[in-house]
Amino acid sequence: NIVDISAGALHSAALTSDGKVVTWGCNDHEGNYNIYEENEPTYAEGLDNINIVKVVCGDNITFAISDQGHLYATGVFKGKDGIIGFSQNNKIEQPIFTRYTPLEHLSIVDIVTGANHALALTREGDVYAWGSNEGRSLGLKECELLVPFNLGLKHIVQLYAGAYHNFAIDDNNNVWVFGLNNMGQCGLEESKKYITPKKHSFFNEVDQNVDEIAAGQHHTLARMHDGQVFSFGRSDSGQLGLGNNVISDKRIVTPTVIPNLTSIKFIGAREHYSIAIDTVNKIYAWGF
Repeated sequence: NIVDISAGALHSAALTSDGKVVTWGCNDHEGNYNIYEENEPTYAEGLDNINIVKVVCGDNITFAISDQGHLYATGVFKGKDGIIGFSQNNKIEQPIFTRYTPLEHLSIVDIVTGANHALALTREGDVYAWGSNEGRSLGLKECELLVPFNLGLKHIVQLYAGAYHNFAIDDNNNVWVFGLNNMGQCGLEESKKYITPKKHSFFNEVDQNVDEIAAGQHHTLARMHDGQVFSFGRSDSGQLGLGNNVISDKRIVTPTVIPNLTSIKFIGAREHYSIAIDTVNKIYAWGF
C-alpha cells in the first residue's frame, strides 16, 4: 500500500504503509538507489530495518526521514558547472541510502528539496539549508554549501521549496520567503533574489492564514484557509490559472486569486504546471 510519493527530474520514489521505500527511473547519479536504471519500482537499498515516514526527491538526490528523526540520503547535488557533491566529505555520488551524518545530532521532522538544494526542519523549529545556491536558493551568499547551515529562522512549522525559491511558515502563521525572484515567484517586487529570509508583506497582511504553499520552477500557489488559491510568478505557460488575458504578461508579481477555484484542500506545482483538489475530490490541472 502506497501512502506517499515524490517525483524528481528523472526518477521517482514511493513510501509504503510499512515504512519501506521503492524507487524507479533514471539512475545516472544513483538518485534512485539502484545500480542500474529501473523501469519498475524496486525496494531501495540501505534502509533495512528502518521505518521511513517521509521520502522526497530532488533532481539527482533523494532524502528519507525515519520515525526516529534520522535523515538518510542518496544521490548527488549538481550545479550549472556539473557535480557539486553529496556532502562535505563525499564529493561524488552516494550510490545507496546512508545516514546523513552532518545532521545526525538533530531530530529531523521534515525535509523539502528544490532542483539541487535541500531544507531540513528540526523538531525545535530551526531550518538548515545546503546544496547548490543557484539563484540564491539557499538564502545565503555562498555559491554552494555542502555543510547544512542554520538559516536563523525560528519556530517554523511548515517548509516549501520550488526549484530555486522557498517558503517557510512559523507558529504565528507568518510567511517567510527567500531565493530567486526573477519572475516574481516570491510574490514580492523589491528584488530579483532574496539572499536572506524575508517576511512576506502580502500574506502577513491579509485577513486569513496560508494553509499550504506549492512552488514550481518559477511560479507559486498559496492555498488560503477559506479554500481560495492565490498564484504568482511566471505565467507564459498558463501555470498561474488566471486565464489567457494574463499569459502575455509573462510574470505576475502580486499574488492573485485564481477565479472559479473554491473549496480547495490540496495544491501542487511542478516546472510549468499546477494541480488542485477540492473538498469533493475533484481534480483540477492547468499549465504546460
